[in-house]
Amino acid sequence: MQMYDLAGADDNHRFSPYCWRTRMACAHKGLPLATIPWRFTDRGALPQPNNGTVPVVVDGATVLADSWKIATYLDEHYPDKPLLGCEAARGAALLIKYWTERSLHPLVTRMVVRDVWAGLHESDQRYFRETREKRLGRPLEEVVANREDTRGRFREALEPLRAL
Repeated sequence: MQMYDLAGADDNHRFSPYCWRTRMACAHKGLPLATIPWRFTDRGALPQPNNGTVPVVVDGATVLADSWKIATYLDEHYPDKPLLGCEAARGAALLIKYWTERSLHPLVTRMVVRDVWAGLHESDQRYFRETREKRLGRPLEEVVANREDTRGRFREALEPLRAL
């Protein structure tokens, strides 16, 4: 099994939380996974079908994109390996997935987006800056300007986990 995995300027700097989900799922199941460094401007290098983002996993003749779809595929196609969860556990995991993506990721982005840009390969920096500044509505430096305030809001957003 191979996975196209987002890399920074250093091929060993892998930072996509979506790719890490797939890495952790394969590790839990004891499935070997070879990773292929991929950069934002390497869209044409991804096998089809894909949506232009990673992770993309190739398992024999099967190509899968999207970490959630990959996780469900792993349970369905490798049932002899430890399962990622029963149906009830999948529902709880889906809740955590959406909470993380919609509550935590925006806050993390406001703290680290400039640092991510600085760690990217030179060929990706322009693309990343343009797309993120368009998405965020301001320069990266302004996005991270209130990092300490955002850190406090991030800690508040983690309160449900602390209570658990």
